[in-house]
Amino acid sequence: MRKRLSIRSKIFYSLFGLFLVIVFTVLVSFIFPGRSKLIDDFRVELQRISVQKMDQIDTFAEQIGFATPYAKNTITYPELIPYLDNLKPGTIIFTSHGKNVCSLIPGLWKHSVIYLGTKKQSEEYFGNKHPIFNKLHAVYSDKNEHLILDASFKRGVAIRCISDLANLESRSTLKSILCFEPKLNKEENLNYLNYCFSQLGKGYDLNFLMPDSTDIYCTEIIYNGLLPHNINLEAYTNIMERDIILPRDMVNIIFSDETLKSKFEFKVCLIKEADILKSLTKDAGFLFNQTTH
Repeated sequence: MRKRLSIRSKIFYSLFGLFLVIVFTVLVSFIFPGRSKLIDDFRVELQRISVQKMDQIDTFAEQIGFATPYAKNTITYPELIPYLDNLKPGTIIFTSHGKNVCSLIPGLWKHSVIYLGTKKQSEEYFGNKHPIFNKLHAVYSDKNEHLILDASFKRGVAIRCISDLANLESRSTLKSILCFEPKLNKEENLNYLNYCFSQLGKGYDLNFLMPDSTDIYCTEIIYNGLLPHNINLEAYTNIMERDIILPRDMVNIIFSDETLKSKFEFKVCLIKEADILKSLTKDAGFLFNQTTH
């Protein structure tokens, strides 16, 4: 009996030791990437699987009708559409939504996207012969779709309908939305959007390394696209020895930096309270951003 317990104990401690080695190796790989491609690839795949599992848990909870705390006071797609109709291609949209995976991202604002518009909006802005419109024309399945460009865990950098964001077509998890339009002339805005389009097909950067352009994350696209136009959204949060531009960092600097205030036009801030949709003024939006965590 003692011998059996001893063998079991050895197996347990061996497995536990292996687990600790894996955790330590993954942690070192995240803090010091580039030392071993094999270990880095393993760690990134582990991160990807973890994110996918969290997303599957959300999907399963929705399918069985489980109402999470995030299901309350959410903005629906029909409620959002009238506000999207007033946006220009290139407008930056920040979102706060309640999927489990979003809990990994510090701050109120969890994601950022670039608005591209409906078929009518894009044709009116770009013209039906412009290369950007031609690319969008191939994506539209109907004239009423509101397209966005973003970098997401699932798809990497891609163009998709905004209804695909935060489960808007089914059980919405969208809690609030904030929109800023960069004050660029037509040529500058087209250059900015051309850069964004040049990132299509890249994977989502789970290393969060801005100097490495192989993959890219959501705010990184916006930062890189606007920097050549004298709009510097450099504001970081240090996480695990990385300087990462979080959506909250970008929103905070736009609201607080006097120079940047003049380079963006506040478009809309929507929140839902007591099942009532509220459109906040710029000042109220600033206060909401400052007081909500």
